Amino acid sequence: MRFNRACFTSIFTIFKGQYVTHILYSSLTELDKTSDSMIEETKKLRQEINAHLDKLEKEQLDEISVLAKKYRDILSKAIDSVSDRIQFSNQCLRRLDEIGNKSNACFLKEYQQIKESFKSLEEHTRHLKKHEVTFKLTVSAPVLIFQKLTRLLSINVNHSENNFDLSETCKESNVHEDTGFVRYV
Repeated sequence: MRFNRACFTSIFTIFKGQYVTHILYSSLTELDKTSDSMIEETKKLRQEINAHLDKLEKEQLDEISVLAKKYRDILSKAIDSVSDRIQFSNQCLRRLDEIGNKSNACFLKEYQQIKESFKSLEEHTRHLKKHEVTFKLTVSAPVLIFQKLTRLLSINVNHSENNFDLSETCKESNVHEDTGFVRYV
């Protein structure tokens, strides 16, 4: 029985093609797994960033609320104090208007009390502080940098390319006549 070189070459070419196809499918499968993993990693990073930003926003809003309440209370107390002093001052002025009809002794006594009340009011008012409250937010440097981001993650691609020459056949190096097989290198 004689060895049919064309038949062997065809079979070898088919085998080599199947091997190459297998390698390409393996690469495709690995590419799909890797890209799926990268997609999940990107989504997870985005969720972590969102959770962190939500936490920072809540803390910021809570801090604004606490500060606004604190200074609203301070201003309200200052307003109440000034209002009380205005009412007291008006009351003293009414008393001054009313003492004109009293006897001299009552007039002097009442006048002295009003004078002391005004003196006390002046003393308390002297220490009254002017309150001006303004809030200003300053964006932190990392947030400004974050706003300039163009990517969450960088993608590095390593692509090696090898030629599969399916038309090339094995070179014949030696023929053994007793077995009928050709040895290929």
